[in-house]
Amino acid sequence: MTKLPPIITQAKAAKSRGLGDVLEAALSKVGITHDRVDAWLGRPCGCAERKERLNRLFSWARSIGETPPEEAAAKVEEIFKS
Repeated sequence: MTKLPPIITQAKAAKSRGLGDVLEAALSKVGITHDRVDAWLGRPCGCAERKERLNRLFSWARSIGETPPEEAAAKVEEIFKS
């Protein structure tokens, strides 16, 4: 069996909800945090909203096999509009 990278196993242990949580954990490990990005940009970075979109997209992608194509397309549009 393939061993998962530590960041993935840590995210799973932290009850990760999706891709956004995994990316946040990985970036935090190398020192890239919301506060640091806000300071670099001089404005709010939108990280929380991006994380939620990625979490929703990941959660939707897991169920793609059960979703009719029309509903799948509508769901992707909904995720990226909000």
